Amino acid sequence: MSTEESTAFFNPYAEVRTSKANLPHWRQDNVTYFVTFRLADAVPRKKWEQWKVELDAWTRRHPEPWDDKTWTECHALFSVRVQEYLDSRQGSCMLAIRQVGTIVDEALLYFANTRYELGAYVVAANHVHAVVLPHEGWELSDILHSWKSFSAKAINSVEAASRRLNRFRNSRSSGTSTVWQKESYDHIIRNARSLYRIEQYIKRHPDYRD
Repeated sequence: MSTEESTAFFNPYAEVRTSKANLPHWRQDNVTYFVTFRLADAVPRKKWEQWKVELDAWTRRHPEPWDDKTWTECHALFSVRVQEYLDSRQGSCMLAIRQVGTIVDEALLYFANTRYELGAYVVAANHVHAVVLPHEGWELSDILHSWKSFSAKAINSVEAASRRLNRFRNSRSSGTSTVWQKESYDHIIRNARSLYRIEQYIKRHPDYRD
């Protein structure tokens, strides 16, 4: 799914469904998303709360609906910063364990071509990026939940992952034993140019696995 012909982009004339937890989420039918989900320990709680305060203040100054310029500004101010932080390999980074990374690969590929089209993706040390186009009848939130739920159960059974998570939790006095952060980052890909940039960003990630 790397060409414009096989990818559905954001339609400014179609209905947009919005929701917000810590992050804004836009939904349209038959569109392709760039999604990022991360390990629960990849970003310290205080830093995440600081970013949330800043994002909330920014969104109050920029009420939805957003045009492309506003969306681009939001992405530059917040999404890029989060991605750069994740790329610095913070937290336990247990996805770098080859067995654990393979579990996530299998979760992403399991329903590919049946529930969704899966484009470029990468399993990095503490997060996952993916380009995904849900099939009709399947919501992105359900797809993300299935990826996390399936992989978390399998990861928890990997002894090396448990040892690494426990060492990190003890060294940082962190109480979390959850594998994934509950909320994921996602946005609708705007056009072929944006898709190309995302694909190149994904391809530039090195192989983190031990």
